[in-house]
Amino acid sequence: MLCHGPQGRGDGPVGKTVSPPAADFTSAASRKKTDAELLAAIENGRPSTAMAGWKGQLSDAEIQDVLAYVKSLRQ
Repeated sequence: MLCHGPQGRGDGPVGKTVSPPAADFTSAASRKKTDAELLAAIENGRPSTAMAGWKGQLSDAEIQDVLAYVKSLRQ
């Protein structure tokens, strides 16, 4: 919510202030990403961005839940 916003558009209060801005999961570019690409970003973060990795902080099941949630925002 703070970064990607309630609808996953990257317009959360923190997401708008970081450089580069938080990803918009509803964008065409995001919809092109494979599950593996999304999973890697969730687990390991994105270098040179504010996106931190969640591996080790979330269980494997929780990471899969995050992946499913991100994918649900594409529709």
